[in-house]
Amino acid sequence: MMGADMKYEYKTLNFRKRAFFTSAVDVKALDEMLNESAEKGWELVSVNLIGLLAQAAIVVLKRPATSPAMR
Repeated sequence: MMGADMKYEYKTLNFRKRAFFTSAVDVKALDEMLNESAEKGWELVSVNLIGLLAQAAIVVLKRPATSPAMR
């Protein structure tokens, strides 16, 4: 169990890869990016779709701080 004093670092990505036949976010490519990030210790915090047809997504990730100054 993690203590209350656990520190995190955050990463925000502007994901704009679109599906081949539509202008919507390419869900398969987004899954691949999230899985690659998870392998590096990043955990998904939120996804916010942008535009009427979900043309992009703002993705927020977090992981335990790696810098000793942040711990």
